[in-house]
Amino acid sequence: MYNRTEAVEYALRHGKRPNPRYHYFPIYGQIGGDCTNFVSQCLHAGGIPQVRNSHAPWWYEDQYHWSIAWVHAHSLYWCLKIRERKQLNGPRGIEVENLEQLELGDLIFYENIKGGIDHVAIITAFYDGLPIITQHSPELINIPYIKTNKGKMHFMKITS
Repeated sequence: MYNRTEAVEYALRHGKRPNPRYHYFPIYGQIGGDCTNFVSQCLHAGGIPQVRNSHAPWWYEDQYHWSIAWVHAHSLYWCLKIRERKQLNGPRGIEVENLEQLELGDLIFYENIKGGIDHVAIITAFYDGLPIITQHSPELINIPYIKTNKGKMHFMKITS
């Protein structure tokens, strides 16, 4: 069962200072970054078990070995949806249309201007009913969820 409080506490603890137990993915030019690795760490800190032997793996072993869904926003998005649809163990999520359906510990995925999902953040607070997020790349704690440099947003309710 997903412990939203633990996930949010982890996000706030490591939002500005990445956990040294995990590889950090810097931004190279206009690509890369640590957002998905950070969100995966938050989900795992919230009690979601890692899964290896699956057609939607999500795991982290050490500084040099991890699944693509652990570190890539587009892959994590589809991993959560596939695992939910098939009711598999591990991380699962359902995309919702309304902000009102979101809770602490849920995720927001962001599309770039070309329509590809390239960023994800975790909801760590609400202000006037609107989500406040914490993210990596850049490392920011409790900021508004709106991003003017992004396209469509996908609201992901974690169901694990």
